[in-house]
This record gives sequence, C-alpha cells and structure tokens, in this order.
Amino acid sequence: MAQKKIQLTKEQKVLFDALTKLQQKFVLDILKGLNQTDAYRKTGGKAKTEDTARSGASEILTLKPFSMP
Repeated sequence: MAQKKIQLTKEQKVLFDALTKLQQKFVLDILKGLNQTDAYRKTGGKAKTEDTARSGASEILTLKPFSMP
C-alpha cells in the first residue's frame, strides 16, 4: 500500500523543520498511527519499563519556546 504524502502549510513546515531529527521521526510515526510509547521505542528510545517509555515520549512532546521567523 502506497504511503500518503503529508502536505504541510508554510507555518507547519517551519515548525517541523525546527524539530530535531528524533522529534521529526517521532511525530511522523504518530501520524502513521503509532501511540506515543510505541513511537518512542521505534525512534530508538531505550526505556526498560512502560512508565519510563511514557515519560520519554512525553519529554519528546514537551514544547520548547519557539518564535516564528
């Protein structure tokens, strides 16, 4: 099955490009249907427990201050 290409607005592209490569992969995996914990593990998270994996996923999702150019 062919993957559907995601179309981003200009503003979304700026925001996406501001993410680290890890964050970008994490977000794309969530958009593909994975839950946050599974996306964390798929992006290379090395948590040993479910709670630690959830915490790691939450940390990736934490927004840092960002201003649009």
